Amino acid sequence: MQLSAADFKKLVKKLGPAGADKVSIDFGKGSLVASDNLLTIVVLDDILKSSETPVVVDARQLGSIVNRTTGKIQIETTPGELEIKSSKSEWRIGTGAIKPLVLPELKKSCKVPLEQVAAILKFASISCEVKNQFAYAGLIRLTSGRGVLTAVATNGRCMTVEAIEAAGDPFDFLIPAAAVKALASFDSQDVWIGDAGTAVFIGSGDANKSTTVIARKNSKVDFPNWESVFPSTFTFEASVSKEQLLTALDNVSPALGDGGSVGLMFEDDRLHLQAKSDGNFADDELDFTGITPDPVFDEAISFRTSLNHKQMVEFARAASEDVTFHSQGPIDPTLLTSGTKKMLIAAYKL
Repeated sequence: MQLSAADFKKLVKKLGPAGADKVSIDFGKGSLVASDNLLTIVVLDDILKSSETPVVVDARQLGSIVNRTTGKIQIETTPGELEIKSSKSEWRIGTGAIKPLVLPELKKSCKVPLEQVAAILKFASISCEVKNQFAYAGLIRLTSGRGVLTAVATNGRCMTVEAIEAAGDPFDFLIPAAAVKALASFDSQDVWIGDAGTAVFIGSGDANKSTTVIARKNSKVDFPNWESVFPSTFTFEASVSKEQLLTALDNVSPALGDGGSVGLMFEDDRLHLQAKSDGNFADDELDFTGITPDPVFDEAISFRTSLNHKQMVEFARAASEDVTFHSQGPIDPTLLTSGTKKMLIAAYKL
């Protein structure tokens, strides 16, 4: 069979987030499948359909070869080998017997704009990247109901809600955060999400051209109530524009230490960010609105805490409007809000 190297490269790249050792290619069905213990990714495309024998090949070798192909390529299977030829190069990969592709029964639950679901899953995965901080690192809770989709880091510190078009029964899943990366290769505007028994499926496209991610479901034993994590009363609140906060975070970054913390301070009617390490120092003042005075010291309010720089940057980038800081005290977590997005960041040592 002959096809464009660029098209084949695009299809193989979609399998990357699975981190699999092997890739199954079923030319009769036009499918590529990669699977590890967290994700199974299935790519269907008519351009792969041919009479060639289905094969299983090493994922790393396949990716390495595909990245070197250009123009038109020729793919053929012979006993024990997959042969790929481009204009001046030729490669052969050892193959194994393919197992029949049997997908679990997929029960569709809701249809979601891809841009929205990708944004909220990426937002929830921010907390999963911080090592040794969360009991359920690497997992995201995904729920639907009442016309909204919710993605939240499983310790409750990160949450975002966006409107969706409901198209089935509500669901409540814990899925691997690695599923977020797979969405980057989806082609369609909408995504189906639903139950696949012991797994969750997120799929796009139609019967002839589609991508499906099947993510292992995890137990919700001792899953915290994330709504109860967010405080409801605060002694300090201040709002700044998204653009100004991002600029200030960038301005102080050259002075960040190994811990990656930045100070948030309000003194003498000035709100500013500070960073210092090994003789380096940076300070950037912020224009603000809505300072809420401490009820005890309302005539001379002062406040300072220290927060993770990376988490603040990621939240500001995801913000849709002004960012508001809420806190009950310097050693308590600080809640960041922007519209429907929320993140609770633990205080570092001052």
